Amino acid sequence: MTTNRNPRHPNPRLDLVAFLAVVTAGVVLLLCGVSTTALTAGSAALAALYRAWTDSRRRPETPARSRTEERDR
Repeated sequence: MTTNRNPRHPNPRLDLVAFLAVVTAGVVLLLCGVSTTALTAGSAALAALYRAWTDSRRRPETPARSRTEERDR
């Protein structure tokens, strides 16, 4: 049985786990007295890191060029 998975999202559970971890961490930090400004900046930084990590895993590898292709250029 095949499933219709989007090739851009090979593992949607990973996205859910990351989302829940960030929300939980945000709530805990707010309860500990961290300012909302600092929390916003930290969340944006973590989101950028997560995006970079997931994009690098989803990007297909390009095949190496052969020597004849390089010579023809």
